[in-house]
Amino acid sequence: MSFKSDFSFDQISQLVFSLRKNGWDKKDVTNLGQCGKGGSASIRDFLDGQAEIILIEKKNDLVLCAGVDGTSTAKKALNNLGSLEKYLDYDVVATMFHGGDDEVKVHFFKVGRSISDNDLEEEYRLNGLKPIDPYSLIAVNRIYPAFSKEYPNGTHWRDSSGMWCHCAFCSWYNHHSVVVNHNNSWWGSSPFWYAGFR
Repeated sequence: MSFKSDFSFDQISQLVFSLRKNGWDKKDVTNLGQCGKGGSASIRDFLDGQAEIILIEKKNDLVLCAGVDGTSTAKKALNNLGSLEKYLDYDVVATMFHGGDDEVKVHFFKVGRSISDNDLEEEYRLNGLKPIDPYSLIAVNRIYPAFSKEYPNGTHWRDSSGMWCHCAFCSWYNHHSVVVNHNNSWWGSSPFWYAGFR
């Protein structure tokens, strides 16, 4: 669906995310999109088409949408995260890549156990997903800054030498943090949500 809006994709996504986190269910959000006089036509149009995919938490699938600046450098994208503690290996940051889309629909799933990157690849396959690019994951966590506090999340990729790299948003040493590094060990058993796309 395309429409002319006075609101950005990110702004309306944030509105719906906030409503869902405050107890509104999918039906409530859709009803808001059908409100009559006094409502914003652009919000109504957006919600008619997007309410079901802004935040859907079911058995093992949580979905968020975000706009991605495809022209951004890695440094700019990470700096736009604001006050998050940043634990960065700049050699790994240099391997970050864009997925190519300016709007993304990111699926998150959890495994619930410690897992190696090789085994995580199989979990992606079983969930019908491919790992999301780090720029898209950064965009989601920028738009929804509280998201990783409840849903620690990450993605992974290989560098040119075949080593696994990761971008993860979590609480690191009791700080709300983003970590970009080589993953030389297993992902921990904490309730991590892994980000992918279809």
